[in-house]
Amino acid sequence: MPTTSTAVVSATVPKPTAFLVVGIRVVTRLLWALLLLDAATCVVVSVGAVAHQLQVRSELSGSMSPAIDVGDLLVYRPSPAEQLRVGQVVSFVEPGQPLPVTHRLTTVTVTGGRVTVVTGGDANNAVDAVPQVFSSGQTVWRVVAVVPGAGPYANGLIGARGALFMLGFVPLLLALPWMEREVAGLPRRP
Repeated sequence: MPTTSTAVVSATVPKPTAFLVVGIRVVTRLLWALLLLDAATCVVVSVGAVAHQLQVRSELSGSMSPAIDVGDLLVYRPSPAEQLRVGQVVSFVEPGQPLPVTHRLTTVTVTGGRVTVVTGGDANNAVDAVPQVFSSGQTVWRVVAVVPGAGPYANGLIGARGALFMLGFVPLLLALPWMEREVAGLPRRP
């Protein structure tokens, strides 16, 4: 009668290095910090917009370089047209154009109930060809702050993309502690 022998093979799973566990912890903390930074940015922008009637927008052209570069985040505050002064940077929509223009005021003339302004981009060799005319009391958006390079970041937080971006952190943040326990070979929590 033939004999059968059974061999038991023991496979050892290598223990993860401490480096991997530390790496997961670092990633977890960085993601928490990023999530808190995103939330704080949203709160600051929202409170600023409501309390101080501020608007924020990313600069799309280089016409105001070097003072304002493409991708800079611009913070605007409403200003009555008759309070505009030469040297201020304002944003307005030219008739027939879909996007606003952000340029520096080169001349401001108040006559009767009208404010006529001539603007020009700092990087342009000439002033804009067509003066802008505002009625007295009309709101013009004046640049009050420039945050260099922050435009794309802020744009990523706006609208549905921003909500999905922030919500995407939640499953990842919940999964990282589980991954750490699995990698470290620690027992599962009950």
